[in-house]
Order: sequence, then structure tokens, then C-alpha cells
Amino acid sequence: MSSNRHMTPYQWPIRFFRWFCRADVVEDIEGDLLERFEVRSERQGHKKAQRLLIKDVLQLFRPGMIKFFNNKQKLNYYDMFKHNITLSFRNFRRHPGNFAINMVGLTAGLICTLLIYLWVSDELSVDKYHENKDNLFQIMSNMENGDEIYTWRGVPGVLLEEIQATVPEAKMTVATTDPHEYALKYEETSFKALGRFASPDYFKMFSFPLVAGNPETALSDKANVVISESMAEKLFGSENPIGKTLDWFFWDFHEQFVVSAVMEDIPNNSSEHFEFVLSWDYYHNDLITYKVWGNFYGRLMVILNDPDQQYAAGEKIDAIFEQNNENDKDRINLFLTN
Repeated sequence: MSSNRHMTPYQWPIRFFRWFCRADVVEDIEGDLLERFEVRSERQGHKKAQRLLIKDVLQLFRPGMIKFFNNKQKLNYYDMFKHNITLSFRNFRRHPGNFAINMVGLTAGLICTLLIYLWVSDELSVDKYHENKDNLFQIMSNMENGDEIYTWRGVPGVLLEEIQATVPEAKMTVATTDPHEYALKYEETSFKALGRFASPDYFKMFSFPLVAGNPETALSDKANVVISESMAEKLFGSENPIGKTLDWFFWDFHEQFVVSAVMEDIPNNSSEHFEFVLSWDYYHNDLITYKVWGNFYGRLMVILNDPDQQYAAGEKIDAIFEQNNENDKDRINLFLTN
């Protein structure tokens, strides 16, 4: 057994290893190879140790170990750039027409690519600023009419309280209307502006920061109105707008609302723009006289506890609609969309 300690390995695997291995690791790895060879010679015999040594060397012959892969050619980028400029200038002098056509085509292509990139980026950013965007869903309606299906955002406004009472997956539910142009008046100033109605949790569900007022109570009273920062500056200048009274007109309706909060202007990447928000309670209780399940006068949004509950919550909401609207349950169904 002691004679095996002094047996030497084949020299050609070691020479081959030294030839291809990187200089920074060759000494350490060679020592490990020889030490392993001696141990194997003692335990498994000299010939098997020789074969295993050859196998180890061949396994080390890979890109991470081969020194040729570690030599990076240093390029003279300045000379390459200078050479390309010279070629371009010569081509321009020899073929000015072709050069001009190529330049126009290249410029047009780059401009189109930039415009498409800007448009796609803008579209992808729409409504992405809402803090609850991942859990935020809108209830929509589908109606089958023969071979066609019509889809719209309106749902029965009376659905709001039913969801709040019977759908545990819905962490928060808010009712709103589409933005509409209304006539407003403050003292002697009359103007038109886009506004909408919304239930009390509206500013807790959506990320429209308030610069004045409390989002918890901004729409808690049906006589409240929340106006934009631009409207507040236009009407009241540097005065505090909270507590000021605005006259609101719509058809034969006239009502006075008290400014309860001021919101930041709606950002450009919002899918909807409006300048003031009135209370859903006033809209639902004073303006809507036909509060039935067949009247799709509201828009409802919900925040789910978990976005994976979308279909389960949607089925429960649709079941509520079917139970209360026997006439339309076979041709209209409600669903959730993000």
C-alpha cells in the first residue's frame, strides 16, 4: 500500500490540463488533481486512479476553465467609429440621392418607433396610479339579443346595498355615475363643468388625493360637493373654499351644495376626467324616482379582499340580480372586470 503513495500519474493529462487551464487557477486545481490521484491510488489501485484522473481533466475542459475564452479582444472603438463616418461620407459624395433617401427612411422609421413607444407607454399607464388597482373591479352588464351580445357599464343602483350586505368577498363597494356636464353658479359667476355623483367611500377607493377636507367625510352628507383644485382657484382665488356654497342646475332641478373638500386635478392618464363630485345619496334619493332592478342607472365598483375571488364574487352578484329581476335574468347577466 505504501508503494502506491509514490506512484506518479500519466504526464500527458497533466500537461494537457496545464495547456488549457486559466493561469489564475491552474496551480490550485492541479494540486487538487494530484492529491485526489494519490488517494484513489491507495484505495482503488493505480490503474483506476489513472483513468479517473483522465476523466477529471476532460471534465475540466469547458469554457469557464479554458484560458482562450478568457482573453477578450480589445477593440478600438474610436477607429471603428472614424472608419464608419469616412465610409458614410464617401457614399454620400458618390451617391447623394440614395444617401438622402436612406436618411429620410431611417429618420421616419425612428420617429414612428418613438411615437408608437410613447403611445403604448401612455396607454399602459392609464388608471395605474390607483393604490387599489390590483383588487379593483367594475361590475358590468351583458345582454344577449339573438346572436348578438351587448355590454355596458350601467347596473341597477339598488345593487349597492345588497352587495354591501351579502357579498363578503367585496371589501368595499362604491356607486358612481358617468361624468356629465352640469351648470354651476357661484355668486354672479355661471359656468359649466364636468361632474359626477359618488357614494361616500369614493375617495377611499380611488387615489384622487384631497388637498383640503377629509376623504372619510367628504361625501357623507348629500349636500356636499368636492371640487377640483383648478375650480377652487378659479372661483375662490386664495380664499378657503371649504364651506362655500355652489348652485347646481340640471334640467328643472336646482340645488345648493356646500364645498366639503378640494381634490387634486384629475391626472392626464386617467380614463375619466371631471371637475367636481356630488353625493350619490342626493342622486339616488332625490333624482332617481324609478328605483327598480330593471333600471340600470348606476355604475358600481368593488375592491375584493383577494383578486382571485373575481369569479366567485361575480357569480354571487349575478345571482342577486337574477333573484330580484325575474324579467331579465335569462338575457342579462352581471360580471366583474378589472
